[in-house]
Amino acid sequence: MSGRRQDLDTAKGLGMVLVIIGHTQPPEGLQTVVYGLHMPLFFLISGLLWRGQVRLAHSARTLWVPFLLASLASWALWLLKQGVHAGADAPPWWGPLLVTAWGGNVNGWLVHNTPLWFLPAMLSLLAVLWLLTRLLPAAAALAVLAGLGLGLVCLPIGAQAGQWPMSLGQGLVGGVFFALGHASGRFQPPRPVLAGGLALLVSAGLATLNGRVDLFSMQFQQPWLYLAAGATGAWGLVALCRAPCLQRPAWQLLGRHSLLILAVHMPLLWLLRGALRAAHGPEPWWLLALSCTVLMGLLSWWRDRVDLSHPPAP
Repeated sequence: MSGRRQDLDTAKGLGMVLVIIGHTQPPEGLQTVVYGLHMPLFFLISGLLWRGQVRLAHSARTLWVPFLLASLASWALWLLKQGVHAGADAPPWWGPLLVTAWGGNVNGWLVHNTPLWFLPAMLSLLAVLWLLTRLLPAAAALAVLAGLGLGLVCLPIGAQAGQWPMSLGQGLVGGVFFALGHASGRFQPPRPVLAGGLALLVSAGLATLNGRVDLFSMQFQQPWLYLAAGATGAWGLVALCRAPCLQRPAWQLLGRHSLLILAVHMPLLWLLRGALRAAHGPEPWWLLALSCTVLMGLLSWWRDRVDLSHPPAP
């Protein structure tokens, strides 16, 4: 784990908690704030970590392969779930397989594990960036990437772009926050708790003013409010996590295993909903979120133990 940025692991860990909360149907106001922030955060962190070149083959292994495996595994679980709770509006049994091959949304058939769209979207963003850096200097490539994303947010074509293969449209919109993250990487606020806290308050206000957004569905409401809320919120959370007093091992554990949590938490929420409803009736959202977060923490801890018990050969 040496060489990792603990502040960014903390930010990713908190971001994954926000993702879990967003998928537990919390109160409308909280959901609006969460959806205005959580996906811009992960694109911005990726931009902060970018070092000016793209290793496309490596990115395909670390993003596309987990997408395929997680999609197929959750499709099998979804088939079992549909066998008990099938509805007239449910996708055909083969629908998620088409979505997996397409790498994005088709007729809403990503229902078997919706959060997985982020993986092909991130790979698409990196593929476009790889191509641009073959033609332009890195700074110019990022500017073009951000311009493409701005166009999809602000122009009517954005709605159709949500159906592009490999979640390309969502990835290009994420490029706006990716470019911002890379551009702001060297800026260190002198008082990170104050600066980050103020930015998060501004983001919450802008998101509330804008209303519910969803990058996966390419629903942005007022484009500039969406961009401002996402940028200030993502930057604010990262700035806040630079304060040593807020860097806690539990958040960093979740952050180190954010890919695992992204892939697993939605099927786990299905199982938890069923268990909690059988025991207590309709479950409160906070209990569902807390239960899922704790179980994801235990799974992440187990993965750490497995990794540490099998060190790489010298």
